[in-house]
Amino acid sequence: MYKEFNYTPLLSKINVPIEVDVNAVQNTVNNTLKGLLFEDNNIEDDSLKLKVWKNGEFGIQFDGEIITVEVPLKLWIQKRIGIMGLTYRDQEIEAGITVKVRSRLQISKSWGLISKSEVVNYQWTQKPTAKIVGLNVPITYIVDNILKNNKETLENMVDKSIMSSIPTQDYVRELWETLQQPIPISTDDYKAWIVIKPNSILMKPINGNNGKITTGVNVECKIDVIVGNSPRNIKIVSLPECRLNPRIEPGFELNILANIPYSIIDSVAMANVGNQPFGEGKHVVYVDQVKTYGQNDNLVIGLDMHGFVNGNIYLTGVPYLDKEEGTIRLKNIAYKFKTKNLLHSAINFVIKPILKNKIEKLFEIPMKENFYLIEQMANSSLMNTELAENVYTKGEVTRVEGGEIFISEAGVQAQLNIKGAFHVLYK
Repeated sequence: MYKEFNYTPLLSKINVPIEVDVNAVQNTVNNTLKGLLFEDNNIEDDSLKLKVWKNGEFGIQFDGEIITVEVPLKLWIQKRIGIMGLTYRDQEIEAGITVKVRSRLQISKSWGLISKSEVVNYQWTQKPTAKIVGLNVPITYIVDNILKNNKETLENMVDKSIMSSIPTQDYVRELWETLQQPIPISTDDYKAWIVIKPNSILMKPINGNNGKITTGVNVECKIDVIVGNSPRNIKIVSLPECRLNPRIEPGFELNILANIPYSIIDSVAMANVGNQPFGEGKHVVYVDQVKTYGQNDNLVIGLDMHGFVNGNIYLTGVPYLDKEEGTIRLKNIAYKFKTKNLLHSAINFVIKPILKNKIEKLFEIPMKENFYLIEQMANSSLMNTELAENVYTKGEVTRVEGGEIFISEAGVQAQLNIKGAFHVLYK
């Protein structure tokens, strides 16, 4: 008979630092913006034709939430110039400049990156001149006006390239949905899955330092372990609006109620006590089969034996977790015999010491070796995967602690607290 089993999962926290290499962003921007960046071929509206090329690699630096972009440009200008108010000449002008643009990066409620750029200054790399009536006349004022009139176009171009190089919305959504995919923790004899059900997600404001752009997300969730085949019809919770939290520490803490089916306990116990003699001389018994089940708060272990005793012996005990060994053991053990032998007093006298000295020591469930939870989770796709091109997750389990043990119809339920580190890299 089983007690009614009610358990409210403890809240788990998954903190995911996100680290972006500024050089990776710089490479992405440079690979995106190439060659001719802008052109205006209509000279009739403002007496001007204009072509703007990329003239070298864009340089990017990041400090705090400010990103600075140096934009080297080559300009070709055809300017219709009036000469003494009598005639007009379309004059070609070439120039080179490096424009410095500063952008403030923020995250929108929909998790998208917001870049707000502003041209702060520029330097000539090739000053513009034109020959007018045989003289080389500096006409930097023309280029100054062109830059002033096209300032917003340049700023929008930089914003667009930065936002497309770090698609935060895509990364966070992919991470959010990956967390909700069932994680297999199966063995040859036992199929089970960790299912993460997120409640909320927060994000750390973007910060830049030492060539890195750093941020992070915090996910609060509840975790279930489902026994059997892969769970179907898992409802993926939609990504909620972004909320910021400046204090997100790295690392995760998962609170799991791990189910160990009686079939697993049977196989572990049989591996420990099967095919070996217990006793001495003619008082030797062998265990042929182990069958376990629950009874209130007790675990009942039925042993089919032959030898000096032919029949069944039942051990009952309260399971507990030996935290130092990471092993489930029994305490308060009692015995009950069902044998074909008539000498019960002799059996009690001989068999009980054998069981006490041998079988009790041999019966244990090593959580790490037989449940495979830690190894399976550490090697899961969640811990080591490529979320997108050049975007990787990396994680490890650092500590496992156990809590209470419960008896249910499905098996022995063990509380586990798993701690580790997990982060996302863009490089």
